Amino acid sequence: GFTQEKTEDVADLCLPVVAAPGVKEAMSTSDAPDTNMEEGQSVSSLLRSYLAEEALPDYRCDSCKSVDTSLRRARITRPPEYLMVTLNRFAYTAEGGQQKVEAHVSVNKTLDVPFSVASGSGSCDVSMSSERSDEETSSASYSLYAIVTHAGSTPHSGHYICLGCSSSEAALPSAAWRRFDDATVSALPGDASQDRLDSHANGGATA
Repeated sequence: GFTQEKTEDVADLCLPVVAAPGVKEAMSTSDAPDTNMEEGQSVSSLLRSYLAEEALPDYRCDSCKSVDTSLRRARITRPPEYLMVTLNRFAYTAEGGQQKVEAHVSVNKTLDVPFSVASGSGSCDVSMSSERSDEETSSASYSLYAIVTHAGSTPHSGHYICLGCSSSEAALPSAAWRRFDDATVSALPGDASQDRLDSHANGGATA
């Protein structure tokens, strides 16, 4: 069959967040995230869903013009030196408005990102392809050192706060995390455990 591939540089990876059941029903079908996600969402599970193969029913081929089911998948062909991940928490409703997806997403202090072995390093390249490929892959490991959270219920208002530590200490259990709120900088209370970072990255100030 006909295969089409598009490669592009991206500044960040935008991962859709799955809504709660009541919210998913209110969303339009075209904009609702993939609902085949496990309930315990994490950044790593959202990344797996983003890179998973997707079936496109009733797709019209650009080459032969026939209509059939096509397969689409994304793969990272060049991992970046610094990885930025955006959690897409805003979705369109059936009425045409937007609302925030208040689903709990666990942060990963360490994230392994698969990429094509034949690729080098540099900026992040993402390839969208309709071809099923069995090529060999490797993975790049990233340590979390900054989180930007959004406090607010709509994309048109709210407040942003940054949580961060030194990138050189990110992999250490003793890393000193701080809260950056406009001109106010304060130490993040408690340790930098997985559970504590999850509690600060979710709830009233989610991003």
